[in-house]
Amino acid sequence: MHFLLAAAIATVISPTDERIQYIGRSVTLGTGERVFDNPGFRIVFKVQGTSDVAVQMKALHAGPSYALDTGYAERAFDNSAFVLNFFEVLIDGKRQAARLSTGVTANNTVYSFPLASGLSSGVHTIEVFKSTEADWNARTPTPNYITFTGIVVSDGGSLVAPDPLPTRRIEFVGDSITAGYCNLCHDTPAPQDEAAESFYDSWASQICRGANATCHNIAWSGFGVVRNYAPGNVTLPDVYRQTLASDVGSPAWDFASWKPDAVVVNLGTNDHVKCVGDFCDQFIATYTAMVQNAAASYGKGTQWFLACGPMSTAYCPQVHTVITTLGGLGITAHFLDQTALGGNNTCCGHPSVLGDNDIAEHGLAFIKQTMKWN
Repeated sequence: MHFLLAAAIATVISPTDERIQYIGRSVTLGTGERVFDNPGFRIVFKVQGTSDVAVQMKALHAGPSYALDTGYAERAFDNSAFVLNFFEVLIDGKRQAARLSTGVTANNTVYSFPLASGLSSGVHTIEVFKSTEADWNARTPTPNYITFTGIVVSDGGSLVAPDPLPTRRIEFVGDSITAGYCNLCHDTPAPQDEAAESFYDSWASQICRGANATCHNIAWSGFGVVRNYAPGNVTLPDVYRQTLASDVGSPAWDFASWKPDAVVVNLGTNDHVKCVGDFCDQFIATYTAMVQNAAASYGKGTQWFLACGPMSTAYCPQVHTVITTLGGLGITAHFLDQTALGGNNTCCGHPSVLGDNDIAEHGLAFIKQTMKWN
């Protein structure tokens, strides 16, 4: 065990404690530990009687380290190199200035990461929010996930019953546009990597908070419906069926276990849609089947919002066709137009946080109006 928290008397609270809330897809191990990798996964709990709080986690890096790479091209097209995981920490609803990073950790080794120190007496709500995506896109995804093993409190502290989660539910499915890829570039002059990404600031997360919803997120840069930016046989519909994005051997996700009121999808940019041969027919059929499969478990009450833009409009006609096809199957779907949003606020060719703000503002208004969420 490695400790990054200096506490004189520490108590470890098990991840099986029912007062801990987990929001997002995860695998529960026989030990009760939680394994996750998708962006936007949240661990929320309330503490009392403690001045210091930490979480215990370990990061599995099954792929090669970036330090072994020869450059950007190798990262993008060889097997997935591990990606450092960044988390936002919120205390009593206030986002902390410093992000939590797994960059200091040894592979698959439990560390205790400090979240708060010098807390005042009373009850405090603490949230750990995964702000980076599962892994770097590559031909063959390799496991790059986090295992949450417990909470560390000092001074005999304990957990208290949490507040109920918002009853509205939204699921977001997408690629780099949704994941917030490189959206911090105006603040981070570093290369196009995980340090320049914040899913917390993405348009998807902003819509989630603005709608006062509980959300699940499956977003991974470079992935498409039938073709990826980096060649590979695993596409986003495959990832969508898995519990863990980066582990193709993880359990199939049980769509009946969590039924959203709305699903927002933006896929197609990485397919570079050109209607040559039967490509567009394949795109439409695969996209339709992805939605239809999930909708069979979600039921008729779930409404789908299928987006196009802002980086490409090439796939917009096909998205409209998918919407029409779904309507014929009794599935309610709407076109979410993102083609003219984001302005010139681009980072690495992607929306910056300012662009995400624009996309979120328009998307939230349309979704709330359509869903009749006042």
